[in-house]
Amino acid sequence: MFFRKQKAVGNDNEPRETAPTVIGRDTTFNGTIESDGEVHVDGTVRGSVSARVCHVGATGQIEGDVLADDVYVRGRVSGPIRGHHVHLQSGARVDGDIVNQTIMIDNGAQLNGAVWRSDNPLGQEQTAPGQPTLSTAASPLFASSLWNRENDDFRPLQAIRPKR
Repeated sequence: MFFRKQKAVGNDNEPRETAPTVIGRDTTFNGTIESDGEVHVDGTVRGSVSARVCHVGATGQIEGDVLADDVYVRGRVSGPIRGHHVHLQSGARVDGDIVNQTIMIDNGAQLNGAVWRSDNPLGQEQTAPGQPTLSTAASPLFASSLWNRENDDFRPLQAIRPKR
């Protein structure tokens, strides 16, 4: 009885709460941030951010792509955003396209880019061969065209000419 090990209090099966990763107001980070938890950006990040939840504060800036389940932007993002739930709060400025499942844009937020809805915004879309994919249209910095140039016969929008 005196030599028994003490059991840890709590359930070992529950995930442990971790402290969020914080990029402070006076910090500039160059590179890639990957986290299984939350990332709060109040400074500047030059590179990509991948996390479960990403918060960009009022003084925060991200110059690169953002990939997260939940994205909350109050500062500035220059690059594409991919997330299940994206919330652009008042004062936010996004220069890039957004691929999401749901989006909320508050008054005072600015968006310079396109919004793409997808049931699987974080993964690769499966389409038939020869068809353009959402991942092609939503590649980093969205440099590719909406039309598949390899197969010029397929175009998502056709010009309609009136009959005379």
